[in-house]
Amino acid sequence: MPRRHRGGTRRSAASVLLRSESLEPRLLLAGDTLQGDFNGDGLVNAADYSVWRDTLGAQVVPLSGADHSGDGRVGSEDYEAWRDNYGAQASHSHATHSLSHQAEIDAALSLVPVGDATHTVVASGNWRDDSVWLGGVKPTAGARVVVPSGLTLTVDSVIAEDIFSLRLDGTLTFATDIDTQLRVETLVSTAASRLVMGTKYSPIEPQVTASIVITDNGAIDRAYDPTALSRGLILMGSTEIHGAVKTSWSAVRAVDAPRAGDTTLTLDGAPTGWRVGDQLAIAGTKYEVTDNPFDEGESELVLPTGEETAVISLISGNTVVLTEPLQYDHTPPASDLAIHVANTTRNAFIRSEGEAVDRRGHLMLMHNRDAHLAYAGFYQLGRTDKSVLPDPAQLDDQGRLIPGTGTNVQGRYSVHFHKHGVAARPAASTVTGSALIGTPGWGYVNHSSHVDFVDNVSFDVFGAGFYTEAGDEIGSFVDNLAIKSHGTGLAPNAFEGEDFGHSGDGFWFQGASGLTIRGNVASGATGSGIIIYGVEFPVDDEQSEIPFLAENLPDPSLANGAEQLPVGVTWLTEVRDNVAYSSGTGFQVWYHRTPLTTDFATMPEQLIHFGWDLPSSVIENTTVWNSDTGVKALYNLDVHYRNVRVVNDSSLVGKTGFDASNVYNLSSHIYENLDIEGFQVGVNPSPNGRVTIDGGRFANRTDIYLGVPRQDHRRLDIIGDVRFDRLVSGSPLSVGRQNLVASNDTRIFEDSSPHFFLYYDQIILNYGEYTGQQLYREEQQASVVPIPQQPEVVFPEGANNLIPSEYIGLTNAQLQSIYGASFGGVVPPDGANDAAADGIVGLVGSQSVGPTALLPQILLGSDAIIAETLAGVRNATPFATNSIPDLMATTRGEEQRLSAHADLRSVFVDVDHSTAELAFTAESSDPSVVMPLINPDGTIDLSIPSNASGVAEVRVVAIDPDESEATTRFTVRVESMAAPHAQAPATRVAFSQFKGAEARAAHAPSRREEIASASRSREADLLLLAAMSENTLTRHGHLGTADVSDGRAPDLDATDVAIELLDTTEGSFLRYAF
Repeated sequence: MPRRHRGGTRRSAASVLLRSESLEPRLLLAGDTLQGDFNGDGLVNAADYSVWRDTLGAQVVPLSGADHSGDGRVGSEDYEAWRDNYGAQASHSHATHSLSHQAEIDAALSLVPVGDATHTVVASGNWRDDSVWLGGVKPTAGARVVVPSGLTLTVDSVIAEDIFSLRLDGTLTFATDIDTQLRVETLVSTAASRLVMGTKYSPIEPQVTASIVITDNGAIDRAYDPTALSRGLILMGSTEIHGAVKTSWSAVRAVDAPRAGDTTLTLDGAPTGWRVGDQLAIAGTKYEVTDNPFDEGESELVLPTGEETAVISLISGNTVVLTEPLQYDHTPPASDLAIHVANTTRNAFIRSEGEAVDRRGHLMLMHNRDAHLAYAGFYQLGRTDKSVLPDPAQLDDQGRLIPGTGTNVQGRYSVHFHKHGVAARPAASTVTGSALIGTPGWGYVNHSSHVDFVDNVSFDVFGAGFYTEAGDEIGSFVDNLAIKSHGTGLAPNAFEGEDFGHSGDGFWFQGASGLTIRGNVASGATGSGIIIYGVEFPVDDEQSEIPFLAENLPDPSLANGAEQLPVGVTWLTEVRDNVAYSSGTGFQVWYHRTPLTTDFATMPEQLIHFGWDLPSSVIENTTVWNSDTGVKALYNLDVHYRNVRVVNDSSLVGKTGFDASNVYNLSSHIYENLDIEGFQVGVNPSPNGRVTIDGGRFANRTDIYLGVPRQDHRRLDIIGDVRFDRLVSGSPLSVGRQNLVASNDTRIFEDSSPHFFLYYDQIILNYGEYTGQQLYREEQQASVVPIPQQPEVVFPEGANNLIPSEYIGLTNAQLQSIYGASFGGVVPPDGANDAAADGIVGLVGSQSVGPTALLPQILLGSDAIIAETLAGVRNATPFATNSIPDLMATTRGEEQRLSAHADLRSVFVDVDHSTAELAFTAESSDPSVVMPLINPDGTIDLSIPSNASGVAEVRVVAIDPDESEATTRFTVRVESMAAPHAQAPATRVAFSQFKGAEARAAHAPSRREEIASASRSREADLLLLAAMSENTLTRHGHLGTADVSDGRAPDLDATDVAIELLDTTEGSFLRYAF
């Protein structure tokens, strides 16, 4: 079994699935009646059986509910319709997977064939009653038991015999007033069955226990079970477990913080159901930084410390007396914070007998939402090991395991809700007040299901305590507690494929758009206390991605009639009041609404507007303390972080309180009322787009660090009640204390633009004594040489993004003179002063008159298309001068997708300005107009006048390289952030050597009129173009330039300028002078 290390050999994500899951579902053609689909979700499954069972005998309106026979009564013929069509799926179904439910069912049932039964129930009754069993013989060790449909078997004692397998077609119940236990290696329940271990109205009584022990009979027999699905509970029927009601966890306030040597805990309130002898898990509050063994020591591992277990010896009100003194201090860094204590003892539980990871049991609740677990315990379950790489089972043509494979099969988790469906109805499965201890992978897992997790605890997990797997899940995670979630400590995406949840996370949410995430607490995570990872999971060999159902949006009407949409464009429903501490990173958000992970070219036509007129995602009332990094935001677009508190005590110097410096973070970041204390850097905001810091309190070595944008322009406003508080006396952070730093870091990173240092970075101060003033970097001054030599390349990949040599060694004044831009976009105005006295590193002066607002670099595979019209596109017509968009970029690459280094809302050229001010304005509605213009590195540079303001939308058309017509349309929007001024400088669009789509020189444009016509023709395309002031043809660096902005010939007054066209036939450049 390969151990994890960075760069380990990986198989494709699809290969981790069971072979039996690779089959296609049965589909009915649109318009066919889907018999047996009683709940109308487009899939005939166990949930429909529950509808039939609950309404059996009812008189109903014909053809409603479970009456598919149409006789007005729910009866046996309706059951037959369900039975005969079980597993069928409508072609328009909301079922979101191509994997066959029936194949999964068959795989489970193959473990317990009826024909292999050694002991069969023939009458309802108690296990100990001989008359219940065929031939009057009770099961012996190694028995294969079958409980047929219509019969009920009650576990009425502690059964001593180890049962090899139990197939449940009927009902299995546990007595609630005496100790009971069933020892079984594999239990499979079918769709119409029921497993009941206590109910809401008749729970397992507090003085007794009921349990299922998954036995260890040596290594799993892979001839019998090649995919290692057995050794566990695979439950496809109705399931209910309900132990005695108990308070799952409680807080201990700072004033009562327990310390080493204490033998009592003073809880925040008197708990319910806690008993002498109960096991407690007490959260730690510290961490230490060490070498990471999962990265061969090349990186750090933040290892939480101080968590411990205890046993209750006495309880009185809210005072708990322990059997042994505590070993550690458990003190938070502020008087209004608290630590947390979980009670992990439950009297209705499932546990593994074996300790070896590959011989433990697992619990899979499959295809049936009628599953409710309350006040239950799940101990030492789970067999998927996140400390090593996944190793799926590979089978030969005979269905036999290929030797050397299948050593770490995924999907064998502690509490695994597997593909119940994500339609809003029927009601959710529930897990309430339960406790999970010790798993090598994931704890509570929602996999493409609808589940509500409320008031549960996890402890001592390697991987993740709470997990959503695919991105389409719905339901809630409310008031749960995760303590000690350890893992590799590496970045979430450190390994190839879709191998996530290995870092050590309290809560991992894949997607999270359909979830309510509220009131959760995570402590002791080597990765993240809480992480939202907004990428849907590929589900088949073609890497098709799981969609999100529009009906699960807070406002489904925004999907404009589409039934499904990519997970990557949806927004968060509710994320608030969550707490994380003693962790590597407290709270992380990755890949949220970013175009980098969403294939917009595959979006349905109805979603042409989707993604750009949506509510912002709001993450609010988040508290993080004593963590190496507080909050991280990577690949985020349009997120509002409100009331985020991050604090470390004086003995723990964290790296960054709020780190949003990722170069792929896009526009519309708002940081409202941040409260950050005890870090090297307080907040490092997004380097791109429109960013706002609104109020907040800061007490760090550097409170606000403003890095240099690497991919796009930025307008950052610091507004409101911003306070820079004093540090704790004697704090090591006091040395070099700075409130606001405008960095001059010009190092080259993997994803830096070669022109990043020229991006206009407007930092506006509207707080305290500052009113509308701008912060400039010292290196923006006219006499400074910002790039004296090629900067350091941080990652080897950065060597592809070196700064062009012609910029090196020039002063800012020279850069402005030659290129119209300099470091930071502009030279500071006269009167800009050093503000070191106010704790500011930089110059503060009046607001600048910005340069031409360059749009982001757009990765381009072929053509820039003029779309047909903007008619009907929301918000567009008022801004386009003739309802026709100007210049757009599209892709014609292998993936048929538009991708940008920055905000997709920054792709449009046209706002309401005259065509003379714009570089390429189409006055024709002809959609075939093509201008293939591209840089050598596969990018194009576009610009708009700096006085362009407002919001505009355009339609971007993706062209199929094998077809002549557009195949996909959608809109994007841009908010121009340039400062208006009276005389806009020249708008320039400069292009160097073209590569991509074909461009042929049909003839030499000997007259200037032909230059204009060439730009409108597929036969000859101008490559070196720039619109300059006064519409004159001049030189721009080494480029020939010409203005063809309005489709007419330019007023050429130069005589020695060449236009170059690429002759693909000759493989050379043709040069024409005039």
